Amino acid sequence: KPLAPVNNNCTIMSPLNYFQNSHEMLDVRIGDFFYTYADYHTHLMYCAQAPASVNDTTQLHTSCLGTFGGPVFPWIALGGYEGENFTQAEALIITFVVDNSLNDTLVKRA
Repeated sequence: KPLAPVNNNCTIMSPLNYFQNSHEMLDVRIGDFFYTYADYHTHLMYCAQAPASVNDTTQLHTSCLGTFGGPVFPWIALGGYEGENFTQAEALIITFVVDNSLNDTLVKRA
């Protein structure tokens, strides 16, 4: 919870966090009968290149930041690609960031 107490969402590194973990955001499509101008694919491609963007340059104009308020880096949330070709990833990875402590009382709560 990097922005607590203002934002109490946990840090989860996942490609779904590019869409703020929202099914509605994932389903947004801008286009007409013949062509799709922007959808989940264009947003994912943009966010993989600019994970800290608060307003993508596609016609969706949505944030790439996760619900926890920070960026989801593609090298943490995607796998199975060569170089920086994130759009060719073969794996989606979900990472839950855990706060560790030497204090036994705090470790038991985790």
